[in-house]
Amino acid sequence: MSSCADMARKDRYNKKILKYYVTYNEDDSDMDEQIDTEKHEEQETGKQKLDLSGPTSSGLEKAPTVSDSDQESSADEKEKKAIEVTHGQQELINFKKFSDSLLSKSARLHNLLAELEEYIPDMPDGADKKKAQKSAKGLEEVIGVLEDENEKMETCRAQCAKLSNTQLSEEDLKRLVSQLDGQMQKTTVACLVSTAFQEPAEEAEGWQLSTATVLELIRASPRNMSPSMQMPPPTCGKILLRCKNHASAFREHMGVQLCVFKIGVTANVPRRYADYVKKNFTAMWILHSGDEAAVIQQTVVVKAPCKHVVEIAIAAVADDPEGGHTPALRELTSVSLTDAETGVHRVFRKYGLAADLPLKRAVIGPGPLAAFPYLNFSDWVKYLVERRQLGQLCGTNDIQQMNVLLSEFWRRYKLVEPDHELWAFAAANEVDLKFCLPIYSHTDEGRTLKKKPIWILSCHGALGAGTSKNIRNVPVSPTNIMEDGMRLNFLGNTWGTQFLVSVMTRHLQTQHPDSMQKVVAHFAKDMHMLLKQGVTSKDGSLKIWCIHIANKGDLPALIRMGNFERNYARCPKAPSSKKQCLGICHYCQAGVEGPGNTPLHPWEDFRESASWRSTLFQEVPWEIEPQVLMGLPTARGAQESFFVVDVWHTFQYGIARYYLGSAMIHFITHFFHDSSWDAKFAHLSTEYFAFCRTRRLTPHLQEINEYTFNYESEKAFPLGHWAKGAVSTNMMLFLEDLLQRYVVDQTDDEIFLALVPGSKGQHGFY
Repeated sequence: MSSCADMARKDRYNKKILKYYVTYNEDDSDMDEQIDTEKHEEQETGKQKLDLSGPTSSGLEKAPTVSDSDQESSADEKEKKAIEVTHGQQELINFKKFSDSLLSKSARLHNLLAELEEYIPDMPDGADKKKAQKSAKGLEEVIGVLEDENEKMETCRAQCAKLSNTQLSEEDLKRLVSQLDGQMQKTTVACLVSTAFQEPAEEAEGWQLSTATVLELIRASPRNMSPSMQMPPPTCGKILLRCKNHASAFREHMGVQLCVFKIGVTANVPRRYADYVKKNFTAMWILHSGDEAAVIQQTVVVKAPCKHVVEIAIAAVADDPEGGHTPALRELTSVSLTDAETGVHRVFRKYGLAADLPLKRAVIGPGPLAAFPYLNFSDWVKYLVERRQLGQLCGTNDIQQMNVLLSEFWRRYKLVEPDHELWAFAAANEVDLKFCLPIYSHTDEGRTLKKKPIWILSCHGALGAGTSKNIRNVPVSPTNIMEDGMRLNFLGNTWGTQFLVSVMTRHLQTQHPDSMQKVVAHFAKDMHMLLKQGVTSKDGSLKIWCIHIANKGDLPALIRMGNFERNYARCPKAPSSKKQCLGICHYCQAGVEGPGNTPLHPWEDFRESASWRSTLFQEVPWEIEPQVLMGLPTARGAQESFFVVDVWHTFQYGIARYYLGSAMIHFITHFFHDSSWDAKFAHLSTEYFAFCRTRRLTPHLQEINEYTFNYESEKAFPLGHWAKGAVSTNMMLFLEDLLQRYVVDQTDDEIFLALVPGSKGQHGFY
């Protein structure tokens, strides 16, 4: 059976008539050709009650004409449109429309529930009747939520009635609009939760008004078309797979020949829905909701291999050879699958689908170093300025919001670094701090495809999209910037937040020891230009400065970047030696020895009165000033503070392994009363895996034994022995759990009490 259905709906926001036409072909082999007239009339009556009736004749070739009375607004309406509506008044109007829509949906669901309750008594006992009863119960719950939320919204609207005042101050406007937005989001979440009841997998025989109709009324999501009724576990791959399956099921069910689907992530469903209605989208399906913001955000950055891109292009062209495919798509079909990476990126560059950055070359040595390639960070900034994507450097693309954010950032930064030389530039009006982006450079050593060591230099903004924990705890930033904790730059694809400057193999560095510093010199010159001149957009409407506030990395990388004479590799390995220790820390004099290898400031002393604590920033750790500092403002009298340690390497791979080794061995010695060390470790292993299951953590370990903590005998020094930094995080959480269960309110032992999170010992440790 083939038919054509048309729908005409009024846009609640624009007061215009929007028409959507869906053509589909459907072969229904399960339906008898002869339809009972009485049942058919009952079905049509039900559709009319739900306002689902409309022309469905297969002979309908075009949309019905709309009368002049529907097309033209009345004189009163024209007068209303002529009156300029303020932002606050428009917010109130939109809010009221959303509130009224809840009552409208509630009324329609009441009608559906009444019809369902009339039908249930006539159904034979069995699975279908139970499903119908379960659906009726779910409908009652949904109706209750809709009515309750409507009351809350009306209360909120009354509280924000001042928005209709045209003389409202900007501060009050923002506060009241924020209150409206907050209530809209709470109501949306409540409606989503209320529709999470389990649907019957199939419709009861003879019952034509399925529960999918209910969910369409609530969130325009025909879930009976979904292959799975359960929301997927919160992993980005499974969320995207559900989106793909849902779209495929919709096409198969409706037989749509041409349909456009757009997948997105939003924290404000009503506003996003209103925006897409204006863009002529017909429906908005909510396929996943939850507080796993970090995971959900990752769905927009999932990468596909180039080979898969070529395969998709080939399939698209083969499916419709005469279709109006773009030149880029047709050219992708000619790319060889054996070397898709090269071919796909060539096509991307040709058609403007790759970042068009000029590749710079510098003479830093002979042979391959005579024209060594690198990228200027300033070219990255220019690229983002022209594309209005500065959010990849500071967390927001909105210039006004960026100004507020940066002004507050530098105000706080000045409290931490009052002697920084940057403030002199600002006082002389050489830079405008509300347009100054704080930038970190990062140095690290990675591995090539052949597992050879390679040095990497990159940059990223100090501000960004936040962390997964931060998003869970504070999903929406406070409207008052003074209360904003400011989001770190962790979430998102690193290709979009970390900007490459240069790479160099260790082999080249070994052959030409000063080659890396020459590359860094070009980088420092570029960063100096970003401070002194900044970057201006082509149309002259925007100028951005960048301040290189710090270089971070693991300790080996910092040593090479900063030419440190005092570094951890100088740590004495014997009670005495022929050469005095120069010091092990680039910040202080810890480990420095005097005549006769006498330790002047013992690095092993961790007391609050340790002598090395008073030697911070007294003497720079280099003999030749590092190239990266050339022309950069730094903290006066503390230049070495520009080089900051990488917390991930320093803690997860360093401090935590020593701390956890000693703490865990001390713990199982006193609280696990097993007969042997093997039994104690087996007990600890059981506890650890149970903890990981409860917290839904990946253990990353097969078992815990004496080798896990390098404790093969009681004479050994305990040390965490694992390769993944995530194990350190898990073990810290596990230790906290053990201490809460075995130590708190159960012992007076000072050592164990000092280990408990929140104790004086813990504060000193962190």
